Amino acid sequence: MQAPEELAAQYRSDKSPSEDGFGVDTWTWWNRFHSIANVEKKIGLALEVSADLPEQSVIDRWLGEPIRCAILPTSIWLTNKKGFPVLSRAHQQLVRGLFKLHVQFVVSGPLRHQHFKLYQQYLEHIIRVNQEMDPLMDFARGYEDYLQCPLQPLMDNLESQTYEVFEKDPVKYSEYERAMYLAICDKIPEEEKDTKEIVLMVVGAGRGPLVRRALAAAKAGHRKIKIYAVEKNPNAVVTLQAQQDEDWGDQLAEEDVGMFPACAVTRSMREARRVGHDLPTVARASQCVRNKDKNTHRSSPLWCTHLAGPLSCGVQREITQLARYYCHSLGVILQS
Repeated sequence: MQAPEELAAQYRSDKSPSEDGFGVDTWTWWNRFHSIANVEKKIGLALEVSADLPEQSVIDRWLGEPIRCAILPTSIWLTNKKGFPVLSRAHQQLVRGLFKLHVQFVVSGPLRHQHFKLYQQYLEHIIRVNQEMDPLMDFARGYEDYLQCPLQPLMDNLESQTYEVFEKDPVKYSEYERAMYLAICDKIPEEEKDTKEIVLMVVGAGRGPLVRRALAAAKAGHRKIKIYAVEKNPNAVVTLQAQQDEDWGDQLAEEDVGMFPACAVTRSMREARRVGHDLPTVARASQCVRNKDKNTHRSSPLWCTHLAGPLSCGVQREITQLARYYCHSLGVILQS
C-alpha cells in the first residue's frame, strides 16, 4: 500500500524519500487528498496489497475508508504442494475482511501459475469457507462507517422501506417477544389464564412487528390478550391493513396517539377519580368511522364509557366531547 509520492520516488534519483514530503504515511496522504475533495462519495480507493502486510491497526484504519478495489499482485501468491496458487493466512484474513465491504479483486502481474482462472477459484474458495454471514452483519450491510441522519417519525411519515430496514434487526424483536412473554406470564398466573385477559397497547405500531411478537408471546404462554394498535403513518397502515385482512381478522386503528379516544378516556377517568367519582362500566357501542375523504361512513364497534354518578361540569363537558368524537375518529382493537 503505497502513496503516489513513494511510487514517484522510485523513479527519481535527485531526491531522497525523506525530502519534500516523500516517505509520508500512505493513509495520511489519502486523508489529505480526500479532505481537499470535500470527502466526495464518488471517490473510492484501489489498494494494492503488498507481500508484507502492516500491523492490524493500520489495516483496520484502511478498512474504514471507501475501498472499491483491491489489487493482488501475482508476486504475493504462494504455491502449494500441488502447484496451485494460495495466499498466506494473513492475506486470507485480509481478503475476507475486504469481501464484507463488497470490494472487487484484481489479480495483476505476470502469470506465475498455469492459468489466471486458478487465482479466481482460490479467492472464491477462501471466501466461501466459514462464510456463514452473521445476521447482524447482513442487517448492517451498506451502513458501515456512515453517519446516519436521525429520523423524526413524529414529524415525518416514514417510508415503508425504512420500516423494512428496522425489522431486519435479528436481535431486537426476538428480545421484545421474550420480554413480553415473561411480562404476560407474570401478570396472569397459570391458575387465572382461562379467566383473565391482559390489554396491551402498541403506540406507534409501524408495520406491525411488535403486534406480531405480542400475539406470538401470548400464544406461547396460552394467555388471552387484547391489543390496541395505534399508528398515524398511512405508509405503515397499508401493511397493517393487509395483515389484518390476512392474519388478524379484527380491527385496526389509524390515528395519532394524541387524539386516540382510548387515551382521552383514560384522562377523563383520572379526572373523575381525582374528584371522587368512578367510571364503573365500559359498554360496547357503535361508531361511524369515516374513510379518507371523510364523506362516507360505515359502522364499526368501539369502546366508549357509560358514566355513573354525578360529575363536575368540566368532566361532563369533556366526556360529551369525547362521545361526539367517537363518531368521527378511526379506532381499532385487535383481539386474539
